[in-house]
Amino acid sequence: MRKTHYHILQYTFVTFFTFLTFSTSAQQKWKGWGIPEVGVLSGSYQVTGDLRLQGGVQKNGWMIGLGSGFDYYRFTSVPVYAQGRKMIGKRKSKPFIVTSLGVNFPTTTSTNEMTMENMLSSFRAPDGIPKRNYDMGMYGEIGLGYAFLSKKGRGLLVSLSYTQKRIKESSLQYIYAGTVMDEPTPEINEYIMNRAAVRIGYKF
Repeated sequence: MRKTHYHILQYTFVTFFTFLTFSTSAQQKWKGWGIPEVGVLSGSYQVTGDLRLQGGVQKNGWMIGLGSGFDYYRFTSVPVYAQGRKMIGKRKSKPFIVTSLGVNFPTTTSTNEMTMENMLSSFRAPDGIPKRNYDMGMYGEIGLGYAFLSKKGRGLLVSLSYTQKRIKESSLQYIYAGTVMDEPTPEINEYIMNRAAVRIGYKF
């Protein structure tokens, strides 16, 4: 199931930009765009939010660019990603699709948080409470939205997305092995956080 989610996001992202390559016209010039947005994230762990800023170039309703921000779900992190959007139709107010794929960086790289597991292991660890280290993981999203734009192409955007971020955690746990010296045992976890995201932004 975990690999399936990742492959869906990856396939959607590659398909989106492949289609973009063959769909854009050389007659129009590329123009710049930027979108700051704020979102509400809801998953099985908690309801929280994120702040994002993305920008790039656009032509014929296609928008490609890069983005980053702060994601506060469970582990505060900084996603950095490539993003594509497609505005559907020629009216000022119109629907759009959005997809992003990139890397998620935790803002905290290590911690000595006192959990029950750490407390039991700390009695045997030579340096006290075992340290937990955090490393980057994948970040992605796919969603739909609606844009309320002016004649100049500026205006309000609202969207609903499925988004996923991952963070890797590693530590050494000291487990009693029936000997004088306890054995340090590596423990590796990967947190896969699936969320629904409702966002509001402004395109300029």
